[in-house]
Amino acid sequence: MVCPKCGKVYNNRLKFCISCGAELVEGEDNQATDTAITMSGGVFGNIAEFPTEAEQSGFVREIDHVKKKDTDTAELPLSEQETVPVTVKSAEKSAAGGKRFARNTAVVLMSAVLFAALTLLLCTYAGRLLTSESTINDAVRNIDLLNIPVSELGVIQTEGYNIPSGATVEEAITVMTAGSGITSGNIRRICENSTFRSFLSGIVTEYAEYLRNGTQPDKLTAERIKNLLSENLSVINRNTGYPLIDSDIELAYAEIERSSAAFESLSVNGIESTPAGKYIRLVRALISVPAMIAEAAAVAAAILIIAVTAKKLPKTLKAVGVPCIAAGAAVLILTFLTSMQIGPFSALTGLEREVLKAVTASTALNFYQIGGVLVFAGTAASVWASSLQRTE
Repeated sequence: MVCPKCGKVYNNRLKFCISCGAELVEGEDNQATDTAITMSGGVFGNIAEFPTEAEQSGFVREIDHVKKKDTDTAELPLSEQETVPVTVKSAEKSAAGGKRFARNTAVVLMSAVLFAALTLLLCTYAGRLLTSESTINDAVRNIDLLNIPVSELGVIQTEGYNIPSGATVEEAITVMTAGSGITSGNIRRICENSTFRSFLSGIVTEYAEYLRNGTQPDKLTAERIKNLLSENLSVINRNTGYPLIDSDIELAYAEIERSSAAFESLSVNGIESTPAGKYIRLVRALISVPAMIAEAAAVAAAILIIAVTAKKLPKTLKAVGVPCIAAGAAVLILTFLTSMQIGPFSALTGLEREVLKAVTASTALNFYQIGGVLVFAGTAASVWASSLQRTE
């Protein structure tokens, strides 16, 4: 066979020209073939130039690769092959990255909103729990009233009795009743067996109801304290062994009258007129039922928005679980610090310490349970999210 382009002579075993790559076709003009053979030195003249089968296969593969590459490249213009696909892909990646960043930012922000809403809801729940009648009754029952510094109460007039600075209520009463035969033990028995604790519990409950729903409490007057003393005369006589005579009772009434101004200052109007009045109004607004409903709705809305924005369940679970863990941990830590009276609660005064001790004894279990549930729920959601991500 003779190459139709360059005229190089080959036998019938080759398919393409080694020199120019043109396809060799059988059945070309025999005369031209014979002439070419004769001119090239006979039939066997070019045997030494024939490549081996491996070389021929390599040449064939190389030629096919070149032809295929040229064909594929020729299908599209150069501008479409190189520039257009790269530009579109980069634009799509940039747009997708921007949307992903905006979505992740929104999820993080809503997660912070969820934590804030949970915190407010927990504060409202705590306020309503602390002002409930059962909590107040338990706290009054647990508080050591006689161990409170008398100077911090402000309702017992101690002028003229030479009472030491920092004396407790028990010590002050002992000094004030010196010579009457009443001892410290007598005072404690009277306090425990009298109706004073129930009276105090009722007073505190009235003020708690005022915080919860705005119900005005009865005024704490000297007359109410006199009635308290009158109904407990039998308890005093029985536990002291020295029945009070009329002069003793009149003297006690006179001391109560001296403290009437202090009792009046404990009225709602008296408290709200002080600088603490604005905090009282803030607490009333915070622990109201409408506030609690609004905070619960905010929590639900934040969770819904997170789910819609995140789109994927693992991301939603993690964005909800982390605020729950944080809020629950805050409740547990705060409850522990108040129960142990450490950290910021270690510098409390005697009255504050006794009140806090009584209150935490009544409510600590509730707060530990709430904090534990939140931490457990948040941890379970985060673990579930991690397992879903690994599965994906």
